[in-house]
Amino acid sequence: MCGISGIVRLDGGAFDPQVLESMTHSVSHRGPDGYGFAAISSRTGATLQIHDRPIQNYSGIFTREPFDIGLGHRRLAILDLSEAGNQPMKNGAGDLWIAYNGEIYNYLELREELKQKGHRFASSSDTETILYAYQEWGESCLEKFCGMFAFALWDQKQKRLFCARDRFGMKPFYFFYDQNAFLFASEIKQFFCYPSFKKEPNDPMVYDYLAHGFMDHSEQTLYKGVRQLMPGNSLTLRANSPVSGVHIKPYWRLDCDFLPDPSPSKNGFPDIFFDLFSRSVRQDLRSDVPVGSCLSGGIDSSSVVCVANSILRETRTSPGQRTFSAAFEDKGFDEREFSNAVVEFAGIENRVVFPDMNKILEELPRVLNFHDEPFGSTSQYSQWKLFEEIQRSGIKVVLDGQGADEVLGGSHSCYGARHLQLIKERKWTSLFREIRECRAHHRYKAPSILKSMASVLAIRSLGPRLAFLRRPAWMGKDFFARARQNLNGPAPRFSENILTDFLAHLLQFNLPALLKYGDRSSMAHSVEARMPFMDHRLVEFLFAVPGEQKICDGWTKAIMRNALKNRVPGKILWRKDKMGFVTPERKWISSLPTNVLDEALSSRAVRDSGYLDRDEARKEFLAIARGQKPFKFLAWRILNFRIWLDRLRASS
Repeated sequence: MCGISGIVRLDGGAFDPQVLESMTHSVSHRGPDGYGFAAISSRTGATLQIHDRPIQNYSGIFTREPFDIGLGHRRLAILDLSEAGNQPMKNGAGDLWIAYNGEIYNYLELREELKQKGHRFASSSDTETILYAYQEWGESCLEKFCGMFAFALWDQKQKRLFCARDRFGMKPFYFFYDQNAFLFASEIKQFFCYPSFKKEPNDPMVYDYLAHGFMDHSEQTLYKGVRQLMPGNSLTLRANSPVSGVHIKPYWRLDCDFLPDPSPSKNGFPDIFFDLFSRSVRQDLRSDVPVGSCLSGGIDSSSVVCVANSILRETRTSPGQRTFSAAFEDKGFDEREFSNAVVEFAGIENRVVFPDMNKILEELPRVLNFHDEPFGSTSQYSQWKLFEEIQRSGIKVVLDGQGADEVLGGSHSCYGARHLQLIKERKWTSLFREIRECRAHHRYKAPSILKSMASVLAIRSLGPRLAFLRRPAWMGKDFFARARQNLNGPAPRFSENILTDFLAHLLQFNLPALLKYGDRSSMAHSVEARMPFMDHRLVEFLFAVPGEQKICDGWTKAIMRNALKNRVPGKILWRKDKMGFVTPERKWISSLPTNVLDEALSSRAVRDSGYLDRDEARKEFLAIARGQKPFKFLAWRILNFRIWLDRLRASS
């Protein structure tokens, strides 16, 4: 796991090495174990490679050579801890260069395949595997990679930059360009080092965040001009090309209409799930440093911990892995009862951190500095404190259960999609049974069940347009008019299965932001987080299985519960509630002094922006705090948006 940066001049000039150096070091937290640069001339083929040395030591060379391609890298050493794993890395012929962030989990298998084709390796890193995979298969190499990755590869023979991001966007890739240069980076703050970059808010994305909490559901960001390469996409840029030379295309998509038949027998579904899941966990455990796990006490993280622990004890003399949990003294938000059950079952060591909600406003500016953009809820603060503890422990890699809800139907909103599908198929007996069991498990009343179905229908019919049906009273009129002119995110694709479509919607509108939050919180503390549920082979299988494998007899994640019997404590496996790394957010927001929100609303940056109607926003907050309106995260979004906007205005 690392931080990458790069500059490609579009006008034939030489890039500024000081800008590249500043961009690279601004994310030193992503790679504290070393750094490197590569300077390349697309015209002459001349190159300069620098590792762990200031660029100014080579100023004479930069003066003589017209380097128009610059790659930067900060290293977090996980595989091949030797200098052979340093980046930017080149192939043996010296005509391919790469700056790469991530892990290719199946790199050992690919390495053997490439060796049989005659390729010779100088390191044991997965980085070199990408270089030779590209050399052997070209752009189609992406289809062979299983993992999380974002990279930029310079091909001197074809004189082009080839970039790619993993299928789900676990690793970030941002880019920005003007008439002079194309820049890419792991974090948005890296563009601040470029003199021509202007820090300006992007109104449509500001609306999506304030009104609905949507983030990362499109290629746009909260910064005007900064785009992100969408998950499952590649980008190419020819040397000395104009801006129009940037070409983006998908190499993978979860096409619900063309998924393969996963199994001839539904009785075999749990067995197939376990084989795929355990293979994913096993590959995610590949590391030259110790691997720990996040443990919330929910079924997702508990399944990862238990399966990983079983594998570790099979293959190593180690007593098991170290796990990390967040807890609260408030019993309504404390999961130690469940995480302790996993600890006892697996015989592992667990460290617990207690996030102090009274310190969140004090720490928020620092957290936002690493996130670059506001984030959705105080749950991310709990996650932040957890990774802070992991860093203190000396662990550099952890497994995480993120993504399971979106691919297994773990969200309770999925009940509505499942019920609608049964109505569509006219399976009335199954429908009545599911509704009966759903009510028994969660004490849902008929209005709640109908509301869930109506919500799914609205999303299915309107997609992103749902966000613009009406202006919230607390939002500025002129701002709303500007924002609604641009719809962010593509319209949903429809298959024959309503539940499958709804999960695809969650993958687009929910998961990307959660993955980003996890990346920023973990990498801020120089920790790599790996997510076994995000193996694309497992995801494709789960999207292809029938709906009853996801929701059955009122149980969500039915296939996983059946697959992990006797492998996970029954107390965890058959939990009816769900929390995760939550915080007592509702209680905290409701207890906030009104002067805290007043101060945020009185900020000059907020006032001058016209984003909010301050009087109406205050009324909304008070109504929520007093229980007169249903709870919303609006107050939280305003608080951290204010800090973000103040910093943006102050540094512009």
